[in-house]
Amino acid sequence: MKTKVIILLAVIFILIGLYGLSVSLSKPSGNTVQKVAKPKILVWRLKEDVEPGKIINHRMLAVERLSEAEANQLGFTKDVNLDWQQGAVFRNKLIKGSYLSKHDLIQPNQSGYVEYVISENRIPYPIKVDQDSVLGGVINHGTLIDVLAMVGANKSMPSDLRNRSVKRPIYIKPVITGVKVLQIRSPKADSQTKPIFEKSSKEKVTLILELTRKEAVTLTVAENIADIEVHKSIGKYDTSDLQADSGDILQGFKSVTEYRATETLIR
Repeated sequence: MKTKVIILLAVIFILIGLYGLSVSLSKPSGNTVQKVAKPKILVWRLKEDVEPGKIINHRMLAVERLSEAEANQLGFTKDVNLDWQQGAVFRNKLIKGSYLSKHDLIQPNQSGYVEYVISENRIPYPIKVDQDSVLGGVINHGTLIDVLAMVGANKSMPSDLRNRSVKRPIYIKPVITGVKVLQIRSPKADSQTKPIFEKSSKEKVTLILELTRKEAVTLTVAENIADIEVHKSIGKYDTSDLQADSGDILQGFKSVTEYRATETLIR
């Protein structure tokens, strides 16, 4: 009798163990559960207040990744790519914490850029210079430059003397110094209609300068009587450092200084 009871209890315990084992095996393992990552959208947020015309830089921005639902509520459906150029500025006044889109910025090559960066009581003045002057980052948006007049070159000589083989006095002097370049406008070359060998290395680019009205009038006169040179300004210095004449190069240089109907006076 006792043997039968022992056997019965053993069978019951075995059945209970098998049931527990089957239950544990039927439960999915924690290691096999794969969580599907929810898509995130990259956005840019301001770390400070900004005013219209302020230049953008990385230090004033924070990058965040929002859930798709959060980003959609803010009006963003995909990653925001600001991709700004050097000199890009804000169009509007924005407060700290604002999220940005590319429409909040205006690039230096876009129409209307000058209106955002020009100072009060200043006017934009276009001046054409050789393209070589702005290559390599020598002159860029916001650069301070000196405008010099070269007197004695072809433009300032009488028309009947420009082609004569005479010694001409040439000197250079500053017209205006330390003025800001607001914008650089390059000519659009049509590579399909203009063969590459016809492209001139002396192509002109237009610099939009920030001038007072007096400076603009002075430069207008200078452009009509002399050849204009543009140099990058290197700070405060005596304007005499920007002046030179033929005698500084060739000692004892003699040049034609007076023309008469029957004679030429040479000094």
